[in-house]
Amino acid sequence: MKNTTQPKRGRPSREDAIVESKFTKRFDDDNGDYSIWTFDLTKNSNGPIKTEMFYKKSPTSFEQDQENLPLTKRKYVNEENNKVVSYQRAKSLNII
Repeated sequence: MKNTTQPKRGRPSREDAIVESKFTKRFDDDNGDYSIWTFDLTKNSNGPIKTEMFYKKSPTSFEQDQENLPLTKRKYVNEENNKVVSYQRAKSLNII
């Protein structure tokens, strides 16, 4: 008569492991900015369900960025169709 209680083969089951379904992670940048990612594995198992960005100092506006650039690198707004155009196109349309 054969013994039917042989040991199981292969990798042991992970029934013992406790897996958190809701957790958050914080990611810090070099310049002091950070983001918080919220995970809920019951809703989405592939990625976060919410991300929040926190900045150390407020980002500059489009106009402030343009003031720091040389004239040939700036972007200009075409008033006829409200599109942003480059320096050469703005010059040909007589915007500047």
